[in-house]
Amino acid sequence: MVFLNIHQFLTTPPKLSLIFKNKHSIVGSIYMKLSLAPLIFLCCLACGNAPAPPQIGLQQTAYTSSKGLPTYQDLIQRFYESRKLTFVYGGQSNEQADRYRRLVDSLSGSVRGYLEVEIKSDQEVGPSDWQERALVLVGTHQSNQLLQKVLPQLPYKPLKDGLQFDGQRYESPATSLVLPFYPNPLNTDMAVSVLTASTDDYLLRFLEEKLRTGWNPFGFGRWGYEIYQDGSRMLLGRFHASEWTVDKVLHYDFFQNKPYSFQSKHFRFILQGDEKLKKAAKPFAEIVEKEAEEVLAFLGASKPLPTIPYHLYPSTEQKGMMHYNTQQAHLNFGKSEIHEVVNDIYRPLRTAASNQMLCRKVFGKTKTHALEEGLAVFLTPNWQKAGYAHWASRLYHSDNIPPLVELLDNDQYHRGSTIVHPCLAASFVASLIHHYGKEFFLEKYKDWKVQAGEITRLEKEWHQYLSKRSNTSTTTKSKKSLPLLKGFNFAHEGYSGYDGYGSQKSLESLQKIRSYRSNAIAIVPYSYMQNPTRPDFIGIRRRAFSETDEGVIHAAANARQLQMKVILKPHIWIGGGHWPGDVKMASEAEWQQWFVHYHRWIAHYALLAEIHQMDVLCIGTELVRTTLERPQDWKRIIRCIRSLYSGQLTYAANWGEEFEQNEIWRELDYIGLDCYYPLSKSDTATDAELKAGFQQSIQKIERIQKKYNKPILFTEIGFRSKKAPWKDPHAGSRRDGYNGEHQSRCYQIVFESLQDKSWCQGILWWKFPSYLDYDQRTNAGFSPCGKPAEEVVKEWFEKMAFRPK
Repeated sequence: MVFLNIHQFLTTPPKLSLIFKNKHSIVGSIYMKLSLAPLIFLCCLACGNAPAPPQIGLQQTAYTSSKGLPTYQDLIQRFYESRKLTFVYGGQSNEQADRYRRLVDSLSGSVRGYLEVEIKSDQEVGPSDWQERALVLVGTHQSNQLLQKVLPQLPYKPLKDGLQFDGQRYESPATSLVLPFYPNPLNTDMAVSVLTASTDDYLLRFLEEKLRTGWNPFGFGRWGYEIYQDGSRMLLGRFHASEWTVDKVLHYDFFQNKPYSFQSKHFRFILQGDEKLKKAAKPFAEIVEKEAEEVLAFLGASKPLPTIPYHLYPSTEQKGMMHYNTQQAHLNFGKSEIHEVVNDIYRPLRTAASNQMLCRKVFGKTKTHALEEGLAVFLTPNWQKAGYAHWASRLYHSDNIPPLVELLDNDQYHRGSTIVHPCLAASFVASLIHHYGKEFFLEKYKDWKVQAGEITRLEKEWHQYLSKRSNTSTTTKSKKSLPLLKGFNFAHEGYSGYDGYGSQKSLESLQKIRSYRSNAIAIVPYSYMQNPTRPDFIGIRRRAFSETDEGVIHAAANARQLQMKVILKPHIWIGGGHWPGDVKMASEAEWQQWFVHYHRWIAHYALLAEIHQMDVLCIGTELVRTTLERPQDWKRIIRCIRSLYSGQLTYAANWGEEFEQNEIWRELDYIGLDCYYPLSKSDTATDAELKAGFQQSIQKIERIQKKYNKPILFTEIGFRSKKAPWKDPHAGSRRDGYNGEHQSRCYQIVFESLQDKSWCQGILWWKFPSYLDYDQRTNAGFSPCGKPAEEVVKEWFEKMAFRPK
């Protein structure tokens, strides 16, 4: 997800009924991205609460449940108004209390500066705290007296070895519970959060281990309750908004999975899944074990290694739910564990996870991180299908390669592309071995850190090595012919794991799209820029349940299984109320630096699209000032990307000036238009008036089409389901008054007007959500799902079977 920080919301007027004005204000950056549930979440981020279930709407009038408790929404509103938070820790000894205080200080760091935060011991806290402030209670009922006091009214019961929740007993000394947001029994007008376990020793170890891995109990993915066992999240779910009982619809119990395990020479494989996973695991384990023998022989390992636990999962959804990590594979070096997804989507995409763990076991941690991951990838045949050498050569010969100093700097390496950097690191390792020999490389491997004076020589040798590899440029390859593209921008609207791109619900949404006779979707991952006038690094989303690469891959694979074409359409979200059209640098040097950052960012998605053979890549969206003022910089990037990516290229220009005055169209395969031209200024426009208004837009479009002789792809076009959406199609809010008939009329006008336009080679409506409950009939959002426009789409997508010329 495009992360909206808590400060941005806590410094706005304390009112939750936000009105979204237009696409190019702050809400323009998020109007298509965030449901009300994530907005609620962002307002109460500090209490760690996940977004409200999609069926829950905001309430402006307070009311209580049948239990006399405030509703979920009321607690949020009161916390939002208070903005005060007190962390309360206990301790059965001074030493234990000191450990708790240090941990609580670390935990509170994520919200300091945005909230008025206090840290107190259970001896210091008093009635004034819970009358005015939300509380976070850390400890056990033995060590935290305040927790002991409120325990009878909380929805769990501690056991001697474990705890009881919702009538179920979870009996293990390695059991902990996170209760992020619940009415405080001492003052039900305010919220209480609880971090607890059956014993203090285990809770302290659990928190210390989790904090080392970057875990944040107040971040994304928080739920109403979470139960962990041995560090894995095994039970999670939500409470009903008003009754505070467990909502079984949003309840995930992985205790019901009976783990199955088997052992090879070097690994113990633990399967968290069904019979299908068991069937896939055996051949996967054989490949991993065979590879391990070869790797250890290469490394010259003489001592036997302890057996390595290797956890396998059937989906990124389940892996993410259990570990808050949706990567295809991740390593827990502290526990020497490997965690990896094995299914039909990811099985061809060999990772280097097992080899990296073996390198760490044999040599320990390296000073230069690119060497460790680079060596692991170097030792992995068929990494990312074709192998590192293939992709490194493609990157080099298409001029999409970053400076060596960027790879060898640990911070820059880890924040950069998760596919570009590893394969280039592997090629650098190959270069070192080629020039200096394996023995010399392995001798220097652990402690070697490149000195500044060495960079120039090593980079020259590396480039010489890459230049001699096969040139697999795509410039001479013929592109696949595509049909008329009929579909939607497929928006990642859920950030809780069960509702985003990598979920089962996203497949249900894609199936619904396909039922409209659609044959295409645009997948829309977002990245973030803090300031439109500063040339900062642009990162790739990695946070679990945001628009990660794995989510994109999952959505693309599901779309292909449904016989739909895939357009990859990355967007940049701009902070501070800006939109991409505000990006503008003050000097030539800053412009050049911005394009370096942008090039790194879009090259990542180009390589991702090439690996997964996506049909179209949209290289930018609505970056108005950059394309109008710097067309030569764009042309240079386009040439580099075209040599790397073999599919069709487009750019999504904003309607109006950018679309009509852009000079980059000759470089692309499609002229892309985000079409939000108004159809009429009248609230009571007739169909004839609307059609005449759209005809004026068509005349503008045709002028550009004839000038460049390129097909038009409507990369976005859409109307809200509100009164007179034709006046300002890009403007408004899901909370506007609902009028599905007016939305339907706009859809009908567009389809009728384009039916005989052979230059129109695609219509991608904005937008369709990743879970069907997001945009229901009673709101004024863009989706036609369950609204009158749905039938219009079905009718016209059925008719539009021709291929434009």
